[in-house]
Amino acid sequence: GLDPAARARAEMIQMQVAQYGAWVSGLVGPWILLLVVAGVLQFLANVVIGAGIAFKNMLAAVAYGGLPRLLQTALSILVMYLKPPEEFDLRNPLLMNAAVFLPADAPSWLRVVAASLDLFTFWSMLLMAIGIAAAAKRLSTGKAFAMILFPWALWVILTAGAAAAFGA
Repeated sequence: GLDPAARARAEMIQMQVAQYGAWVSGLVGPWILLLVVAGVLQFLANVVIGAGIAFKNMLAAVAYGGLPRLLQTALSILVMYLKPPEEFDLRNPLLMNAAVFLPADAPSWLRVVAASLDLFTFWSMLLMAIGIAAAAKRLSTGKAFAMILFPWALWVILTAGAAAAFGA
């Protein structure tokens, strides 16, 4: 163990790093996520499907698909201020997913799966599919949606598995 003075210094440094880390991750994180999602979807569109879509067009389609998330964030902030704190659920602020129908004692993996069946998620995926289909010309909106559905479903399975394994 550390002596009390060293422990206090370590906690002070940790607080400062966390404060700046939150700002940096909040400002840079969404841009990195946008690039990663566009890269994965471009790989699927070009290598797997052969759509021949340029990265800037895929990036534009993914950014376009992110617009419902902006609305979701704004509405979540509004609900946070309108509801009493004891009634606000940070993990499900708008109650727009299937997790609303689960009992409080539902397994964590089931909560993850149900929470992923979200109105804003499917709205975002639909907008991305429309953008990708418009940019690719040879790809229908349905095929573009199916292409987007694959990595989304894989992500849901992985996060549900992690929740089942670690009880997160």
